Amino acid sequence: MCGVSGFATSGCDLDNAVLTRMMDAMVHRGPDDAGMVRHEGIGLGFRRLSILDVSGGHQPMSGEDESIWSVTNGEIYNYQEIRQDLIRRGHRFRSQSDAEVVPHLYEEEGVEGLSKKLRGMFAIAIMDRSRQTLYLIRDHFGIKPLYYAETPQGVLFASEIKGLLASGAIRPEVDLRSLWHYLSFQYVPDPDTMLQGVYKVPPGHYLTVKGGRASLTRYWSVAFTPRQDWTLPELRETIYSTLKDSVRYHMMSDVPRGAYLSSGIDSSAVVAFLRQHQILDTFSIGFAGKHGEINELTAARETASHLDTRHHEVVVTADQYLEALPRIVR
Repeated sequence: MCGVSGFATSGCDLDNAVLTRMMDAMVHRGPDDAGMVRHEGIGLGFRRLSILDVSGGHQPMSGEDESIWSVTNGEIYNYQEIRQDLIRRGHRFRSQSDAEVVPHLYEEEGVEGLSKKLRGMFAIAIMDRSRQTLYLIRDHFGIKPLYYAETPQGVLFASEIKGLLASGAIRPEVDLRSLWHYLSFQYVPDPDTMLQGVYKVPPGHYLTVKGGRASLTRYWSVAFTPRQDWTLPELRETIYSTLKDSVRYHMMSDVPRGAYLSSGIDSSAVVAFLRQHQILDTFSIGFAGKHGEINELTAARETASHLDTRHHEVVVTADQYLEALPRIVR
C-alpha cells in the first residue's frame, strides 16, 4: 500500500522529528521500510510495503546528481518502457523499482510531461532542490489518496489525514459544509474533506508549492468520444482486448499475486484473465447467521472450480465484525 508524507515550509523549518511522526502515523501502510530526505525547508517521508524490487527499492529516490528527489505510493504500470527510453537518453538506474523512473522522467519532461506519461495508480511527491519547489501529483482517476493542508508553518501532505494530524501543525475541526455534503451525498466531493483546512489533491491534478504558495493544475480530464457505428464483434473484441491488456499491466509484482472473487462479472473476468498467465489463489468472503442468504460463496466456488484456482473462503460472524470495526474505522 505504502504512504507518502512531508512538507514545504515558509519561513520556519519543520524538522525530522515532525516528518518521523507523520510517517509513524501511517506505519500500517508501509511496515517493511521507511526513509526520508530534507533540504532547505522541503521534506519527503516514505513508508514502504515492498512489492517490486523488494531488496533494492528503498525510497526516497533521486536522479544522478541528487538535485531531484521523489517518493511514490502506488505502481507505474508502464515503467519498463519509460525506463528503457530513459536509459537510451543516458540515465543511470540504481534499482529495478518502478518508482525510480519518476525523478529521471521529471528531469527530462518536467512535471507536466511526467504526469501525462505515467500509466498507473500513484500519489507522488517531487522535491526540486534547484527550484526550491515541491510537486504533489495524483493519478488520473484518484485511485491513490493524497491530502494536503496549508498552515502557518507551510504546506503539509500525507497519504492519510492522520499523517497530517501527527505533525502537530493542524487542529482538527469539522468542516460543516463537508458534513452537509456527506449527509446529502454519502461522500465529501473533491477537493474538500471532513476537516477544515484539509484538502485532497483532485484526480488528474498536481499541486505546485513554491515560496509558501500552493497552486493546483489539471493535467488530464476524462473525455468520451461516442461512436455510433460499432458492430457487435468490434465491441466484443475491444472490451476483451482492453480488459486483457489492463490485467496484464496489473500483474507487475515480485511477490505472490491473488484475487478477490465474488459472483460478479467483473471479478470473474479479472480472475479468468489472470488464470491465462498463472495458477493463482482466489478469496471469497461470506456471512454467518441470519444474513447467510446474501452470500456469494456458492457462485464464487463454482467459478473458482471452473477456472481451477486455489480457492479460499472466509465466513465472517457478527461478533468478528464488531470486534474488527474499531480497527477498520481507524
